[in-house]
This record gives sequence, C-alpha cells and structure tokens, in this order.
Amino acid sequence: FCSLLLNGYKLLETRKWPVLEGVTGPIAIHCAYHDWENSASAIEYVRQQLGAEVSETAMLAPAQCKRGAVVGLVLQVGVTSLLTVDTSSVDE
Repeated sequence: FCSLLLNGYKLLETRKWPVLEGVTGPIAIHCAYHDWENSASAIEYVRQQLGAEVSETAMLAPAQCKRGAVVGLVLQVGVTSLLTVDTSSVDE
C-alpha cells in the first residue's frame, strides 16, 4: 500500500522483522509489481478506518507511479521497535 504512505494516510509501518532497525532515512518507497495475497482483508480494514469514499482515493497511487519502480522517499524514520509479543494466534 505505497499509495497510503504517499497520500499521507499511513504513518506507521509494521513488520514481523526489524527491517528498519537503525535506519533514520531517507528510504525509497517501492511500488510492487503485484498485489500481495489476501489483500482483500487489508483493503476492507482501510475502508472501515477511512470510510468508503476517502479510502478509494487514499488507495490510488498517483498517476505517474509505475509498478516495480521507486515512487517516493521517506526523509525521516522515527523510532523503530521490535515486537516481542507472541502473535502466533493472531490471524494474518
């Protein structure tokens, strides 16, 4: 969902590994070639959080963005923390 980041709606990145540990910026934002599997539940979550009308706009990448390319930069990365809670029972 690079579009959510580029459009200013996504302010927090979550991963199961410390991908940004020690990084302060800048970092490149890449638009994937393909949508990831099971994205329907994530899309539904965004719609619930932002509302149907806003979410449709928020999830659109700017027209000049091409899949498989770097489409933006994050100039500063905040504090990175590793999640140490067992999430094995949480649905993905």
